[in-house]
Amino acid sequence: MSRIDGFTHSKAIVRPPAENFSDGVTEADLGMPDYQLALKQHDDYCRALQACGLELIKLAPDSRYPDSCFVEDAAIIVGDHAVISRLGHPTRRGEESAIADVLAGCKALVRVEAPGTIDGGDVMAVGDHFFIGLTGRTNEAGAAQLAAVARKCGMTSSTVPIDKWVHLKTAMSAVDSDTMLCLDGIPESSFSAVRKKVTVPQEEHWAANSLSTNGFVLVPTNCPRTAQRVQESGKKVLTVDTSEFQKMDGRLTCLSILL
Repeated sequence: MSRIDGFTHSKAIVRPPAENFSDGVTEADLGMPDYQLALKQHDDYCRALQACGLELIKLAPDSRYPDSCFVEDAAIIVGDHAVISRLGHPTRRGEESAIADVLAGCKALVRVEAPGTIDGGDVMAVGDHFFIGLTGRTNEAGAAQLAAVARKCGMTSSTVPIDKWVHLKTAMSAVDSDTMLCLDGIPESSFSAVRKKVTVPQEEHWAANSLSTNGFVLVPTNCPRTAQRVQESGKKVLTVDTSEFQKMDGRLTCLSILL
């Protein structure tokens, strides 16, 4: 079960944090995460995905890569293809191997080659269009390689320069095939083709990254105003506490790859 708009799924790849999770890369300045609480929150996240009708593909934690629970960055699903990332932060390169092993069983793999870099968190699909953020993690060469796969699959793409956030999807995420959540104040010009926009107040900036699948939207527990706005748009809302992942710059979509 898979649609081109990317919002109907049957499975999710997930990976719990390893014991050295707190050694990962972060700019959040929110203090040290509580590992045991992070494990509980990851379990709750997995249960929420199951409540959305998803079968989980669970990978083992990997202490070689403290950021490896953020599986989204390792691959981008493009129709029947999976683009395997060359991750933008050098310490994270290698995380993608286990993800590629799983995806090889159901997708045609395309690997991003040097000098290209790309993180899945910089890629937002709305309908059959991919917005690709150019950030410290994703460069022009990586974006061009993803764009070539999108064209091959009959999809379009555009690049969006990002200088304020770690990833494009730090500040926005898709709700359905013509709707996106975005931080209040995001420039409209790059996203004029998106018909509906649900604004997220700055004090609830974590909710700019929410996860949509099978008619449900997962929203961070600490963002009640955004949860109400999403519910008013006609979606079923599930709230999930990700406070410990937020300390490591992690957001809801970061923790899974949807298939």
